[in-house]
Amino acid sequence: MARTIMRRHLLTFLLLNLALAAVALLFLVYAHFALGGTIRSFCFFKVLTGLYCPACGGTRAVSALWRFDFISALRYNAFVVFFAFFALFYEIYVLVRILKGHPRPFWIPGWAGWGLLVLWGVFFVLRNVLLLCGIDVPGDFISAAPLP
Repeated sequence: MARTIMRRHLLTFLLLNLALAAVALLFLVYAHFALGGTIRSFCFFKVLTGLYCPACGGTRAVSALWRFDFISALRYNAFVVFFAFFALFYEIYVLVRILKGHPRPFWIPGWAGWGLLVLWGVFFVLRNVLLLCGIDVPGDFISAAPLP
């Protein structure tokens, strides 16, 4: 009985990772075209407010992570880098719990979700406070041409 449950958890883990790999592949295709210049992408929040949204630079950060360029990824969007390491830790955590036969291997403590949300908000505020002080870490506003 316990082996059946463990196999079911392993199958679920495998299917979730295959789905994430498919999403990652779609994202890479999008990033290739968006960053290659064939798709002009822009952020409505940035255009309307003159500030960075919490996700601004996320595509470039993920693309830099795929190239193992951690410094550029941190510059583009530090939260994406933090979240990527959190997700990697969670993957290992779940796999260990499955192999140990834990009955709820995919469980995430409630504080982890709220903590990520608070961290995302702090990142958003800090990034825009720096921008208002004249420090543009990603450099988008310094190098951006005026919109037509």
